[in-house]
Amino acid sequence: MKTKELAKAIRKILASSDLETLSRKMVRKQLETQFGESMEEHKAFINAQITQIIEEQDDNDDDDEVDESDDEAPPAKKAKVSKAKAAPKKRAPKKEGGGGGGFASEMVLSPELAAVLGVEKSSRPQLVKKMWDYIRENGLQDPNDKRTILLDDTLKGVFKRDSFTMFSMNKFLKRHVKKESELTGNGWDDIPRDGESSEEDEAKTAEKERKKAVKAARKTAAKSEKGEKPKRAAPAPNTGINAPLELSKELTELLGESVLSRPQVVKRLWVYIKENGLQNPENKQEIKCNELLTKLFGESTVTMFSMNKLLKPHFLGKAKVEVKAAPAAAAAASEEESGSDGADSDDGASDDE
Repeated sequence: MKTKELAKAIRKILASSDLETLSRKMVRKQLETQFGESMEEHKAFINAQITQIIEEQDDNDDDDEVDESDDEAPPAKKAKVSKAKAAPKKRAPKKEGGGGGGFASEMVLSPELAAVLGVEKSSRPQLVKKMWDYIRENGLQDPNDKRTILLDDTLKGVFKRDSFTMFSMNKFLKRHVKKESELTGNGWDDIPRDGESSEEDEAKTAEKERKKAVKAARKTAAKSEKGEKPKRAAPAPNTGINAPLELSKELTELLGESVLSRPQVVKRLWVYIKENGLQNPENKQEIKCNELLTKLFGESTVTMFSMNKLLKPHFLGKAKVEVKAAPAAAAAASEEESGSDGADSDDGASDDE
């Protein structure tokens, strides 16, 4: 998948969504629905794109406020006209208790991070923006690789390390922000943040990656010795997102099969939608349902994002799949059977003689 396509799709999702309730996980699910594949391997890129786009939006909002204040000119004097003022619109009160996992929900910063940034509470996008402001003001980006941040003594005191990348920064920031409801007892004193714990995490990850690389190298070497071309590892069958599911009667009638995995269902639905020209030409995210889709979803119009939710009732649970014998084992079994048959016939011949 091209990163340009992915970045464009992320920008569209953020533009048409409420950032108060949207989370990174929700963005990834929408992308999986749109592209019909898992986004796990693109997780770091998606998170970085989300942060970048939100930063751009914040910068644009700040610029707009400045422009508006500059453009304001003293109004010309006019004759007073008494008009009844419209009642001011009341905003819905914010929910208490730190609910939701949206980008805009306020989080409590650790004392050491609060001392650096000058705020005790902040939303995640604002926190990342303040971090980047600090990094740029102090020239902490590696001149040879702008993605690497070389921490000064102040940030070293917070994160207990010499550097991190723009992609791993969120991982280390996460240790220093909590919902207010999560701070109990002695508050931050009871919560491990950085130092040995995070170094151990990195060491474990590095060791896992090393073992994985060694295993892959051995497999490739073994295949090259046999003269076989190395094949790409297939996704694990019958597990996770690839697990086969029992489909409802309506979905079976539409797709022609009663057992499919989620990605397969989404992919075949999009083929059906495109073949029947059911996308709204003015808004491709909107699907105008024909008779079969209306029967399936119970609505005449759905969006590419709500479709996933409407499909849930049609997944009736994991399907039972019979484990088939491997081809080599089956062949060996058949050879043994034929061999035993031959032996029996020879014995019969000797008896006749």
